[in-house]
Amino acid sequence: MEEEIDSRFVSNVDGDWQVQHGPFESFETFPDTHSQLIVQAANHWHPGLRAFAEPFRGLPNWLFDDVMICLSMPEGGVGPHIDQYDVFICQGMGKRRWRVGDKGEYKDANHHTGLRQIEGFDPIIDEILEPGDILYIPPGFPHEGNTIDVSLSYSIGYRSPKKQELLNGYADYIIANDKGDVHYYNPELQTRDHHA
Repeated sequence: MEEEIDSRFVSNVDGDWQVQHGPFESFETFPDTHSQLIVQAANHWHPGLRAFAEPFRGLPNWLFDDVMICLSMPEGGVGPHIDQYDVFICQGMGKRRWRVGDKGEYKDANHHTGLRQIEGFDPIIDEILEPGDILYIPPGFPHEGNTIDVSLSYSIGYRSPKKQELLNGYADYIIANDKGDVHYYNPELQTRDHHA
């Protein structure tokens, strides 16, 4: 309900994918099925979620992105999609069926939603997560969560940056911290006298 919090409401009533971005003034019009409320970077606003992410800090801290919360109604989800994150999905209350496919080439779908959806995949994992269960999904693997009953899940995401982003970030660091602001000089190179 606050402007600075990144939230989305995703619905899929009768196969019509819709995405609304927060802030939201009321939740009364949200359907009781085929819908999901997503709050990004919830760890920035709730100290308990910062502590919740601590056990996952075995991965390099500079890759850590956020803790995302999903409140899902029965049949709710965001459809089959691919992320470029290492993600640990921790099931809170309720149950969700998770399907994960193999890495490969997939056809994009529903561009208007911004959900990075694909047309579908053959699952190599097909499991129902119950409270306390954790599922790890590597970057680039297609996946889909489908809610069985009212569900609360937490996604701990570690971003997989592109090489270009890493180089760009390093260059920004060099410039911002006045590093390397000297002319290149190599004493090994000497002028030579060439006589014809």
